[in-house]
Parts: sequence; C-alpha cells; structure tokens
Amino acid sequence: MSSPLRVLLLEDSPTDAAVIVAHLEAAGYLPDWRRVETEAAYRTALDPTLDLLIVDYTLPAFSGRQALRLLADSGWDVPAIVVTGTMTDADAVDLLQLGAADYLLKDRLARLGDAVRTVLHQRTLRGAQAAAEGARRTSEARAEILAQILDQCDQPVMVTTPDGQVLLGNAALCGLLACSEEALRERNWFRALTPPEWAPLQAEKLAGLDRIGQSVRYAMEIVRTDGARVPVEVLARLLRPSAEVPAYYAVFFTDLRECQRAARDLAMRTRQLEAVRTIGEAINRELDLPRVLRLITTSIAELVGYGTVTTYLWDDQDQCLVPRAWSTDDAVPPDGRAPVRLGEELVGQVAAERVGRIVSDPSTAGIGTRRLGFAEPLLYQDRLVGILSVENDAPFTEEHRAILRLLAPQAAIAIEHARVFQLQQTMYRDLQRAQAELVRTEKLRAVGQMAAGVAHDLNNKLAVIIGQTDLLRFQGTDARLEGALAAIHAAGQGGAEVVRRLQDFARQRPQAPLVPLDLASVVAEALEITRPHWGGTAQRHGAVVQIQNRVPAGVAILGNAGEVQEALVNLILNAVDAMPAGGSLELHTTGVAADSDPSAGSAVDLAVTDTGIGMSEEVRHQVFEPFFTTKGPQATGLGLAVVYGIMKRHGGRVAVDSAPGHGTTVTLRFPAAPLGAEIRSPTTAGAPRRILVIDDDPAVRDTICGLLQVFGHVVLAAASGAEGLRVLETATPQVDLVITDLVMPGMTGWEVARAIKSSRRPLPVVLLTGWGELDQPTGEAGLVDRTLSKPIGSQDLLQVVADLPSAPPASDAATDRQ
Repeated sequence: MSSPLRVLLLEDSPTDAAVIVAHLEAAGYLPDWRRVETEAAYRTALDPTLDLLIVDYTLPAFSGRQALRLLADSGWDVPAIVVTGTMTDADAVDLLQLGAADYLLKDRLARLGDAVRTVLHQRTLRGAQAAAEGARRTSEARAEILAQILDQCDQPVMVTTPDGQVLLGNAALCGLLACSEEALRERNWFRALTPPEWAPLQAEKLAGLDRIGQSVRYAMEIVRTDGARVPVEVLARLLRPSAEVPAYYAVFFTDLRECQRAARDLAMRTRQLEAVRTIGEAINRELDLPRVLRLITTSIAELVGYGTVTTYLWDDQDQCLVPRAWSTDDAVPPDGRAPVRLGEELVGQVAAERVGRIVSDPSTAGIGTRRLGFAEPLLYQDRLVGILSVENDAPFTEEHRAILRLLAPQAAIAIEHARVFQLQQTMYRDLQRAQAELVRTEKLRAVGQMAAGVAHDLNNKLAVIIGQTDLLRFQGTDARLEGALAAIHAAGQGGAEVVRRLQDFARQRPQAPLVPLDLASVVAEALEITRPHWGGTAQRHGAVVQIQNRVPAGVAILGNAGEVQEALVNLILNAVDAMPAGGSLELHTTGVAADSDPSAGSAVDLAVTDTGIGMSEEVRHQVFEPFFTTKGPQATGLGLAVVYGIMKRHGGRVAVDSAPGHGTTVTLRFPAAPLGAEIRSPTTAGAPRRILVIDDDPAVRDTICGLLQVFGHVVLAAASGAEGLRVLETATPQVDLVITDLVMPGMTGWEVARAIKSSRRPLPVVLLTGWGELDQPTGEAGLVDRTLSKPIGSQDLLQVVADLPSAPPASDAATDRQ
C-alpha cells in the first residue's frame, strides 16, 4: 500500500521533475507534489506541513544553497534532499552543513526511495527526542513549582515510603513537629511520630488504603520532637507513579488544636447566647420596672460569675445616673453609691462617650474609681437609657464584657417597654378619673336641667308665700296669727331649702361674691347649729360623740359664709350618722399649702375626720352623685352632692379618704384669703330709695313692693319691660334703682337692663330670677349690677338695695358724659 507524501520540488526541468516523481512512486509512495523554480514561488510554497523538500542544486535564477538557507532560517523541520547532475565533495559537505539531509546525482535516482525513508525516519526520531526533552523540562518545572507550593503551604504535608520512612516534609510540618527538615527525614512515621496507642488505628486505616486504593481520613495524635502530643486529622493517599517507581504515601495533617479551641469557644458562645436569649425572653415578658431591673441585674451577675452588678438609669430631669438595682442583698446601693454625673467615674464616662469600657488598672484609668470593672451603655434608638456596671477586685476579660454587649440592647428595650407600660397605666388611671369626673358632671348637668324648670316655678310661688308672710309680720298683726305666720314662713323656707339644694348640686344657684372669712368662726357656727344632733339625739341613743375642733383662729379663706357653713353642716351630720355607737369627730386644718396649679395661688385644707364605719372603694366613688345614699329611703342623697357643688363654686375641691372599719376623712380645699385682707361683715342699713319694680307676676310684684315700702322706700311698679321703661321716662321725681324680673313676655330682663344702661341716665339694675345662677350676656359685663334668686328673703332684698349706689340726677349724668 502506497504511503502519502507531500513533496515540494525545486526543479527548473519538468522532465527531471517527472522522473523524480516516478521514482518516488516506484519506491511505494503516493506523492502529493508541486514544482517551483523561482525564489518567489519557493517562498510561497514552503510549508512546515511538507513531508519532503527535493532541491535541484543549480537553477538559472535560484540555487539549492539559497533554498537550504531559507529553510534553515524558517526553523521548520522539513527534511531536504539535494538532487544534482554533478557535485564535488566540497559541495556535498557544504550542503550537509546548510542542513541538507542527503544528496543524489540525477543519474543515480534508484537510491531515492531509500534516502527518503531514511530522512523521514530521522525526522521522526528528532520529534520524539524533542518531545521527551520538552516533557523532561515540563516535569522539572512542575516539580520545582510543586516543591515551592508544598514548602509555602500552611497545611503540614509529608511524603513517606510504604514502611513509614519520611522522604520529605514541608516547612509547616517542621513547624508542627518543632524540628528541621533534615531531622524530619531521619524519623519514621510509624515508629517515631505515632504514639503506640494510635498505631492499631493507623494500621487499620492504611491497610484499607492499600486494599481499595482510595484516600483515607482519620483523627489521631502525632508526637513532636519535644515529646508533646498534637491532635491532628490525617488525610493519607497511596501514590503509584509507574511500575518502575515504588509506591509512597502522601500525608496531609490538619492541626486540631485551633479547631478544638474554636469548638470550645463556640460551645461557650452558644451557652452564652442561649442564656442571653432566655434572659431576654424573661425580661421582655416582665412589665414591672423594678422587677425588670432586678431580673437584668441578677441575670448578668449569674452569667459573669463574680463581681457586683449595678444597673443605673438615666434621669433626664436631674441629668445624672441613678442606681436602681444591684446584685447584692443590701437595702441600699453597695458602697453607699450615689447618683453619678456625666464624665464622673467609669459609669459616667461610659454614659458620656456611649461606648463600653473595661478598667484593668484603676491607677491609670483617670476616672476616679478604685476597683476593677467594666460598663456598657444601655441605648434605645440612640437615646441613653442607663448603664450596666460590673465591679470587682479581680480583673475581667473581653469575654465578660461581650456578655454585656449581647444583653445590653435587650435590657434597654425591656426597660423602655416597662417605662412605657408604667406611663400607660398612669395615663389609664388618669383617664378613668377623668371619665368618672365627666360622668359625675354630666349627671349633675342632666339633673340640673330637670331641676331648673321646677325650681323656677316653685321659686315664684315661694317668693310670694315668704314675702307676704314677712310683709304681714313687719306690718304687725294679731298676736293670735303670729304662730300661724311663723309656721307658714317656716314651711316656705323649707320649700325654698329643697329648691336651693336642687340648685346647689346642679350649680344653678347664683354665686355670691367670695369675701375673706375667718374659718374658725364658720366652723364654730356649724358645730353650734349641729349640736342638737351630735349632742342631743346621739346621746339619747346611748352614743357619745367627742368633738375636737382644732381649727386655729386667724386662718382666713375666700368664701361665702352661708355656703361654707352649709357644707360643714352636711359633713358633720354625715359623720355623726356614720358613728351610731359613738366615736370621735375632729375638724382641723392641714396648713396653708401651695396649690397643685401654680397659677391658682395658695389654698387652705380643712379636714373633717370621723372614726365611723367608713365606706368601700365602690361607695367612695359614688358619694358625690345626686340621690345616692346608703342611709335608706329616709335620706335624700343630696348632702355630699351639695358639698361638691359648693366647693366647685368656690374654685376649690373636695376629696374623700375612707376604708371599711377605719373611718372617713373629707378634705375641703378653699382658696386662701390674701394676706392682710380685712374680714368684713354684711350690713342691711340703707337710706330710703325710689325704686321701680318690674315683674309680670302680680303676686310676686306686689310682695316685693310691699316689703320695700315697709322699710321706707318709695316704690313704683310695672307689669312688663315696656311699661317699666315708660315709667322711667315720666316718673317725677326720678327713679334711682330698678328691680326687674328675668323672664317676661315681650321684653326680657336683659333687654330692660340694656335699654336702661344705654339711656341718658343709666341706673343700677337688680335682676330677679327663678332659674338660679346666670351668666351675663357675652361682651356685656356689668349689664346688671346684682342678681337675686327667688324666693327672695327680705334681708337679702334690703341688703342689695342698701349696697347699690343711687344714680346721679339726669343733669349730672349728662354733664359727666360731656
């Protein structure tokens, strides 16, 4: 079978070229050939993939010598055979030196086939030799690189013979065993480096390695040159490079000391984290601030193991750190620890810097502490909540502080949550109190609306009854009728008292001006009024009530004497009723105290304390409600409601402190009279006046007119507002005081007062009303000078007339306006 052969012929004779190709075919080759005869064509056709180059030595424009030189310059391994007609020995030597593989004469081409086979074989040998040399160099380079890598590798590596003799070991292994590389090569893995008790395990593992040919991994100990043992993990592999090269072990060691330390650290860290998690869950479940602080402090003390743990909280108002919990059982902070300012001691410096710190040497810390310790800030959303501090006489480590760093964020959150919960509870209690006050106020308002209409009608009727009774008594009557008139008057006053009580708790009664009062005198009068009850009725039933009046003279309040006296009478009667078996009743002041509202000035507290049966918390919350009573159907339930209304009108307050079986204390807080204020007494004297009375109810109008006339006043009357204004225009001499009803058809009392005040001669105006307390129209303060509530007592009526000044004559008034 012919062998393919790619041939380039440098030949100027086509005939000679054909002869050469024929000889190649005769020699068993299948030539793929091309003929060229110029240098340019030769350069183009020259290719490293050619199997053979046949060169004619002599050509017209090119020579074989030049062709061989160009081939040598290319560096390609293409064998060249020179074919020529004649050649000297010197030429032959020159051609061989230029790189020709052989040369032939054209008349002796029969040897061409053998020459070709020879040069091709030589090229094959050269290629194999070059490949072997390249492989050798590559192997040496790889060995050098591997040696460098092995020596620089951090993992200890060793190569041994199958019987354990160390062939080499890297620097990491020498460091592990504390020996030099030369000393290592003198040692045996099995006998010198392996402890006896580990030999069976190692033999078993290596036998399996020899049997299955896979790498094995196991843990054991290895002996250092100093005799110390090092725990290692072994990865052994059996290597068999070739049948000619003996097998050997490649052994990789992993130092387990660091792993074991890491495992211990991890286990400790895990225990700490688990403890912190458990503590964090516990403190975040707790919402009572003192218990939260105590739990945080004791938990840290248990985790750290020793030292005194203190939890400080930041007081934003005083700008200091206050110790609130500590791990000792002392009732006070250890070492008498006081609040700490920013920058003072360790905790103050940590608070100022917001960064935890350890003090290992108090003498160089420069923060004024005498003990070793560490502290960590408690921060909630970058806001300082407090400080966790640990102190001891022995040094601490960063591991101790790490516990605080883990727990501090959770502690800060728990403290803040407890504070918020505490604030919410306080706000909730305040809201409950506000709701109770609102309910009480709404009840009073509702009852007041109901009572207003009833009171108005009753007051008009009672005004006639009481007024006409007074009028008859003042005018003088038959002595036989005096008792009847007194009974009628008393009945009218009783009815007026019922209406007044309705107006009191509903705050419908007009507010008289508050004047300085001697509290001791008012208390004495109240005790005297109630004497029959506590000194007579009670004693007849076998009960002795001891009265202790401890109100000192000279304590002045601002109030209305009648109302203050009425409030005290109600309280004294209630207290006596609460002591059916007798007891003690004490009235005393608790001193002049600043009110909780700085703008309200000072106040006087008057306490009424009994030793009676007391009341439950549920009853205490209802005592001010109208018609609520625990005395049965015979009581009205208005007593304390009236007291509540009176104190509200005085701008004061009333508080009840009581418990079943422990008596009751009711405290009244009155506004204090200004220092040096004169305590005044009312007068009823007054000169005769010309008075206009306007009222659409004839009975009321006639009664008022009659009372005024009895005491020497000149009285004009009108049945409506319009009629009253006409009387003012025509009256001679002129009227100097007007008394007008509020509700009248056609024109109200307000409209009458407005017309009078805007006239040429504005007069003093007294407004009569059966509706109770009234406010002046908005923006019209001073529209009326006084307000009188029906039924009108004769003394109250005469006192108002006496107090109000007379209007100047019309001419004088006009002059004043000019």
